[in-house]
Amino acid sequence: MEQFLAFDAVQSGAVLLTLLVIGDFVSKKLRGRIPAVLVAGLAFMLISWTGALPTSLMESGGFSGLVTIATSLIIVNLGASMSIKTFIANWKVAALAMCTYLAVSVTVVGTLSLFLGFNTAAGTLPGGAMTAMIIQQRGAEIGCDDAVVLSVLYFSTKTIIATILANRHIRREAARLLSLPADQQGASQSLAPVAKELKLFDRSGYGNLCKLYLVAWLASRAATLTGVNVYLLCMIFGVLGAQAGFVDKQTLGGSGAEKFFMFLMMANIVSGFGKATPSMLTQMVVPLVVAYVLEIAMLYIVPPLLGRVLGFTRDMSVALGTNVMMGFPLNMMISTEIAENLTEDPEQRKYLGDQIASKMVIAGLSTTTSLAVFAAALVAGWMV
Repeated sequence: MEQFLAFDAVQSGAVLLTLLVIGDFVSKKLRGRIPAVLVAGLAFMLISWTGALPTSLMESGGFSGLVTIATSLIIVNLGASMSIKTFIANWKVAALAMCTYLAVSVTVVGTLSLFLGFNTAAGTLPGGAMTAMIIQQRGAEIGCDDAVVLSVLYFSTKTIIATILANRHIRREAARLLSLPADQQGASQSLAPVAKELKLFDRSGYGNLCKLYLVAWLASRAATLTGVNVYLLCMIFGVLGAQAGFVDKQTLGGSGAEKFFMFLMMANIVSGFGKATPSMLTQMVVPLVVAYVLEIAMLYIVPPLLGRVLGFTRDMSVALGTNVMMGFPLNMMISTEIAENLTEDPEQRKYLGDQIASKMVIAGLSTTTSLAVFAAALVAGWMV
């Protein structure tokens, strides 16, 4: 019986898919007002608290190693959908997101340092998994358990806050864009060239998948040599690969693996909710609440002010600012889900993707993927 109930790859996958199906059902019933991943994640967290599900579903199912592959290939494909001109044109997105990250980091960590000390307060440094890992490792090295616990708890719960805020403002921005007259919506951003038909790499499933994998492999080798974040290089190499006519935005869809890759990334986000245990919440609830109050306040002050100068609406500015708390693929998934719930028109969905989803991804790459890692290395050096 114990072997029958073991959470192997098949059983773990079935549980994660069931949670995602439930999340998708609830989200569609509410017309996308609550993201599917948030519903699935909260359900997983509550069930895991009862002991009915292990918090290590991704690991026990053997999916963890596949997430890196899936994320790399999807980012390459995303980069292939943009031209170099489009990529450079979004410098304002990167500027707003990076300035917001710096403002939030200084405010939150600086304020908490006055009451908890710098070492513990460093646990609330915004960023992604790599940022949290750097801070937690340094906290363990110097024997600051509070920094480790606060970092784990912050990293595990920030997705809840981020999805709620991002969903609200992306939805409002998308509705505004769709309400514009057709002649004001403008043409979609210029896309990368269509991939050339190569005899060796035909447009079959294997051919498309191999092309994406080769570009991701080149990005990973370049990351090893340069120390630059591999996902940022995947985006850049995707753009360059498209300009060379090697890949295009249809390559991933033609591989037949797109849905499975999206499942892996969604499941990875859902499993992250299980890291927040009741005992951890009790231990650090006050510092955590203070951190989120300060962070949310800054998100409603800094991005709108910068957005006025850079030409973004208030909703788009706040949505871009939320990337200090989340990154790829969550930012893209929320944007795509909202577009699918607001319109059935493929052209309008594509228009929303060009206007919102691509900007959200660039904002995430500028902050949680790159700047946050640099900031974490800097902050870790100050923890003594």
